Amino acid sequence: MLNPFPQENRGISRLIHSTGKYNVSKNQTPEFWIAHIRDFSHTLVESSWKWILLAFISSYILCWLLFAWFYELVAIANGDHDGNYTSSKPCLEGIHSFTGYYLFSLETQHTTGFGSRVITDNCVEGVFILSMQVILGSAICGGMATLVYTKMVKPESLNAPLD
Repeated sequence: MLNPFPQENRGISRLIHSTGKYNVSKNQTPEFWIAHIRDFSHTLVESSWKWILLAFISSYILCWLLFAWFYELVAIANGDHDGNYTSSKPCLEGIHSFTGYYLFSLETQHTTGFGSRVITDNCVEGVFILSMQVILGSAICGGMATLVYTKMVKPESLNAPLD
């Protein structure tokens, strides 16, 4: 009868010693950071809550700032700041500073309404940017909700012994 446990395999290291200690170590290889950057969503789920909160807040603020800058560029191209409109009306009404563009961007993304700051219908570039912001804002909202939900339902105890 053949021995199912041949003697030449006895020299192979175990994953767990007979004392209960792990015989596994995490090596910091050069590819370690590349792997984390490639799988950024998994890296965020595995990170602490402070990093998730930072990603949550910064994604929204950066999006508002980016689109505020886009709206200001459209207004400058249309001549809204100096009163020399390329069309009969300004592209964005009720906005006189970058803070106004920022608030318009925030109101657009979260549909809190357009009070005194509105986009006019003769500004095709502004309507396109507004549409892109609504789409990107929905994607950010869905991504952040997924990230928080995944973090909340992820079992923590499975990774605890190897940390």
